[in-house]
Amino acid sequence: MAFNQMELREKDLERLLRWGGAAESRLAFGFSVSTAMLGAIALSVGDLVDWSWPSTAAALLAIVLLLSSIECPALATFPRTAGKTRSLIFFGYIDSLSLDEYRKLVMSQTESGYRDDLIEQCHRKAQIASSKYAWFRRSMICIFLAAVPWAFALFAGYLG
Repeated sequence: MAFNQMELREKDLERLLRWGGAAESRLAFGFSVSTAMLGAIALSVGDLVDWSWPSTAAALLAIVLLLSSIECPALATFPRTAGKTRSLIFFGYIDSLSLDEYRKLVMSQTESGYRDDLIEQCHRKAQIASSKYAWFRRSMICIFLAAVPWAFALFAGYLG
């Protein structure tokens, strides 16, 4: 069974783009959870004069961790457009060309040139997807670390 390498790389590129999108949807979840947890702390604050040092420290620790978990999606979704600058697949380079220049380059592109461009784009998209999942992981770690001080601060806030 012979494989069409071009079709396989094109499917790889589509799959990698979907993985990047899936990472962004997970980041939105982490952002939403962190924002809700921060809102709960804000609602529980009440009169800060009645808070003890342990309660205040727990609330501050939770707030720092939750703000860090919100920062992660912001950093993950920041556009990453660095990479191969002369790609006929990448929108950034295509946009920099006039229609006539683009047409000329596409018409003169060889099969091996297209294959190499696909391979480089797949590699770059894999790097971007990996980075997004790493930021998602960091966001989730911050949320999990914030859970105990957050619960303690909420409990103290509602008792105060």
